[in-house]
Parts: sequence; structure tokens; C-alpha cells
Amino acid sequence: MANLDGTDDSLKNDRINHIAISDCEKLLQKKVEAEKKKIRGLVIDKRGLASPLASEESTQISLQYIREQRDGLNKHRESLLNRVPKRESWAIFSLNSIEDKDLAYLSASTGDEFALLRGKKQDILYRGNSLHCHIEKDELLMNLLEGHKICLECHSHPDYGTIVPSQDDRDFIASFGQKSSRIVSSYTGKVITFHANRFDDLYKQEDVKNE
Repeated sequence: MANLDGTDDSLKNDRINHIAISDCEKLLQKKVEAEKKKIRGLVIDKRGLASPLASEESTQISLQYIREQRDGLNKHRESLLNRVPKRESWAIFSLNSIEDKDLAYLSASTGDEFALLRGKKQDILYRGNSLHCHIEKDELLMNLLEGHKICLECHSHPDYGTIVPSQDDRDFIASFGQKSSRIVSSYTGKVITFHANRFDDLYKQEDVKNE
């Protein structure tokens, strides 16, 4: 029907509907982009490592996507995994080139536990099996640990909620005189420090609360 201004109501309605659809598409696209940022983390640095800005929630979602094979490892972590293709294998990397969260992502991708050993000049990545990292079976690594040439910086656990170090974990670091180490969850990416003496865990927690 034509109006006094010579326009047709049907044409006006078409234009309004077109604008409304366009606005909805823009909003939907923004939501998609926001979800991608949430899943993949907020910022990725030049090496492809997760930025500290990435929230715990986004890390947990990202690890879940890796575990469900809905996403893949970034280039940095893929290159780490390529160096330890088999269980009970290890490889040497430049110092500080591996972070705790890298172990969580590698575990989420493979289902195996990983350990980071560190010396004064190098990082060592060790790949265990689905239950343990049997570093004690490797004579060379044990000689380096007992000679205090390297230490066990961190290893991954498949803990979802509270990360619980096993007595084997404590006994292992105590066997070569190391007082503490870290565990990272392959489900959440959270990291805790544990001690050879379990009572030190409680004392350290109290110290943090009182600060």
C-alpha cells in the first residue's frame, strides 16, 4: 500500500527487517569471537606460549578441547612433543624454554604424564606413561639428579579438583635431597608446590595465609 510520501509499507518493512537481521548477525559474530578468545586464551606470545592474561577458566576449557581432540597443540607444544614421541623417552631443550602449563597441554593431548627437569643451562622434558613418570629407571637422569646437576621442576597429574601429591612423589624428590617441586593439573592447568616432608605443605600454606 502506498503512503502519502509515495513509499510502500512493504518496502519499509523489508528495509527494517534487513537492518534487524544485519544487527543480529553482527551480535552473533561478536559472541563467536568472544567465545574463541575465551577458549584459546586472551593473548599468545611470539613463541606460542599462553600469556599470563589467560584466565584459569579459559585454560581449563582449552585443555578440555585438547583432551577431546576438538583442538590441537600450538606449534611450540607440537615441537616439544615431536622430540619425545615414545613413552619413557626424554629430550634436552634450551634453558627456560618449557613452562609448567606446557606439561598440562602435552598430558591433555596424549594421556601421559610429563616431567620437566632443569639444570643450570638446559631443560629436560621427560615423557612417562598414563600413570607415572619412571625417571628412577633412567640411570643417566638419576646420576644427574643425585649429583645435583638437575632438579625436578614440575610434573603433570590428571587431577581435576584438588591436586594431591602421592607419597611416591615425596619419596622421589627426597631420595636425591630435593626439598620441594611442583605439580600441574592436566585438567585445569593449576599448579601447586609440594614438599618432601608433607608437614611442610601445611606450614607453607599457613605462611601464605598469614602474609
